[in-house]
Amino acid sequence: MAWFKNNLVFVVIVAVAFSLLGLAGWFTFDQYTNAETVALTLADATQQYKDLNSKPVLPGDSKTNNIELAKLENTRLADFSARVTSYLAPANVPTNLDNLNFSIRLNESISKMRIDAAKANVVLPITNGYWFTFASQKSAVEYKGIENMAAQLYDVEGIIKILYDARVHSIAQLKRPPATPDEPNNGDFLTRNAKTNEAAIVTPYEVTFTGFSSELGRVMQGLANATNCFVVRTVGVGIAGGPASAKLTTPAFIAAPNQYGQGGMNRYSGMMPQMGFPAAGKPKAPNALLDENKLRITLQLDSVRMQAATKK
Repeated sequence: MAWFKNNLVFVVIVAVAFSLLGLAGWFTFDQYTNAETVALTLADATQQYKDLNSKPVLPGDSKTNNIELAKLENTRLADFSARVTSYLAPANVPTNLDNLNFSIRLNESISKMRIDAAKANVVLPITNGYWFTFASQKSAVEYKGIENMAAQLYDVEGIIKILYDARVHSIAQLKRPPATPDEPNNGDFLTRNAKTNEAAIVTPYEVTFTGFSSELGRVMQGLANATNCFVVRTVGVGIAGGPASAKLTTPAFIAAPNQYGQGGMNRYSGMMPQMGFPAAGKPKAPNALLDENKLRITLQLDSVRMQAATKK
């Protein structure tokens, strides 16, 4: 004990030194652990960088920043999606129609289409009293499936306006699906019915008209520029008054414009079908679209509109 008392200062210094040495050892070990963690993180980042550089599409270099380009393309895609959704927006069909209101709208619409036919010099299938597939409703007092019928009337108005604007010579026939299963059929109905899913309502139509190839071109352009979204499924072309038309099954998708050039849905490059004709039986057989005789043209098309609440 005497030695400790005589060397107390030395003992304290040694104790403090050992404490500091232990603290330094703990600090060194902690930093070593952190360094290993950082080294592992750096190794992982380095491997990711190597993997990215080994891929066909690189993140970029000093001249091209592919990440920024990808962000820009994502913005363009969002804008394109918004414009397509707008193009497929629900039709401006009135809702909550009762029997009286629909009867008034139907009669006014039929009357207007007849008057417009006379102004455009378009011959209708029935000279007096054509009802544009709605003949069974002309004397009805109560209407079933009013909303479906109103939507189909809206589509028919759009198709007829396109034909009038194209100055077709005559409308030979117009067909639509029945609005309800028990709707009386006057020979104006298709065997295909409208289809509905969680996204859209697809309603088929068929129209037969006469005219020249120039009228057909204007009709296709009108379908492309229509407020309604129409998808042309088939085009049948033949000589008016001749044998049955040859059906061209190449579809033409009429959709929103594509400002990005190639690919996607292009309203203009996709407007006309790539019309391939069946092989002629004789070498000198006339081509229906190139012959200046009047043509009888049948279009099968679908009206597509998004599932959403329609406007009032």
